[in-house]
Amino acid sequence: MAARLAAKPRSSLERMATDLGTGKKRLAVLSARNEEDSVQATFDLAYQALPPEAARLYRLLGLHPGAEISAGAAAAAINETVGKTQPLLEELVEVSMLTAPEDDRYVFHDLHRLHAVEKAELHDSGDEREAAQLRILEWYLRAARSTAHLVTLDEDPIGYEFTQRKPDTASLPEAEHALDWLERERTNLYSAMQAAAQLGLPELAWQLADAMWPLFLLHKHYRDFLTVSQLGAKCAQEWGNAYAETLMLNRCGAACRGAGRFDEAVEYYGAALRTLPAEGDQLAAIRSVEGLGLVALAQGRLDDALREFGEDLRRSRELGRQHDVALAMVNLGVTLTRKDRVGEAIENLEEARRILADEGDGYNVARARIDLARALALSGNVAEARDHATEAKTIMHGRGSAFEEARAMQVLAEVADLAGEAAEAQRRYTEVLPIFTELGRPEAKEVKERLRATETPSS
Repeated sequence: MAARLAAKPRSSLERMATDLGTGKKRLAVLSARNEEDSVQATFDLAYQALPPEAARLYRLLGLHPGAEISAGAAAAAINETVGKTQPLLEELVEVSMLTAPEDDRYVFHDLHRLHAVEKAELHDSGDEREAAQLRILEWYLRAARSTAHLVTLDEDPIGYEFTQRKPDTASLPEAEHALDWLERERTNLYSAMQAAAQLGLPELAWQLADAMWPLFLLHKHYRDFLTVSQLGAKCAQEWGNAYAETLMLNRCGAACRGAGRFDEAVEYYGAALRTLPAEGDQLAAIRSVEGLGLVALAQGRLDDALREFGEDLRRSRELGRQHDVALAMVNLGVTLTRKDRVGEAIENLEEARRILADEGDGYNVARARIDLARALALSGNVAEARDHATEAKTIMHGRGSAFEEARAMQVLAEVADLAGEAAEAQRRYTEVLPIFTELGRPEAKEVKERLRATETPSS
């Protein structure tokens, strides 16, 4: 399924999960027919020939929530190390009870999955099956949480008390491949989240949604972002944690805003503000107000944007949140640039860049430099603007953020345009347009118009 999702990046997690569920129901019907008896007998013979440890792995892998299984998830299922689990997986591949389409990816034929579940129900107690499921789900949470270093978190994470022992560290993603791991596992993470919700574990389901934040910040996937956040908000409600629900409603707003669904975004941000308890931590309100300002900015309601970002700045200072102060100043700088108040914009962006550097947030430093480059170019400082945008592009490429890299490319195109370099501007706009289009960003329309303006009229 992950391979299908990679081949069709616009396919949604929700559709994939539905397809898998439909397949299971179809197979349940097939297995009840007489003509399936010979298949059942063949599977039983192969199963009976397995060594006990391989047979146990086979049974418990049937409880895995997603279609493709890594060695790490398999090790969690049987509470073993990867080193001890890998040979058992290979045994199952050798007798065709699993397939291995890629390195470290193991897949059941659907009928084998059904057979494995039946054997687990026959040979493993309810408590054993429940423990195996919980080990798998908590393994996904630990693995996803290990990618948190990819971004500077907006707020302190809500704690989670793991019930299962810490897994083999070799099963967790390596730091340098963390973003690739999130991308590869996003279908499984959503399936794990759904499974946790269905098992009556809304807190665990919410935590899985929260742990996917670096993926959605850097790779966007707005449709999936919204699907995960909506389920996260529902799980927070069932959990009874209003603050956690507020966080997910804000993320629903961010997903809609990123996709240009502005009216829905406003509804979600407003719902977040209404959900946040007045006596509780008000940090999440900063995200709601910031989001409302970003929607206003995207819609060209610049005075409304200034008001919201001013309120964002006030709240951030009141809470002593220097990082949020800086983010509010970045947004004020962007809005002031749009208002042709370039001098004030540069002051805000320079100060924001300094604070963010002190906070050690290289990602948002680069974001500030992109917007600073635009303001500097409009002030006539083309050379410095180009330096900032070029460096920011390099940083964002290294971070794996196609959107922010595209924003830097867009500013470089604008700088070239202001410098009278029409051919360079056209080249840059041509490069950036498909990126915004693929991401489903509303900026694509503006870039298309600017590209059209730079094209040499036909003779």
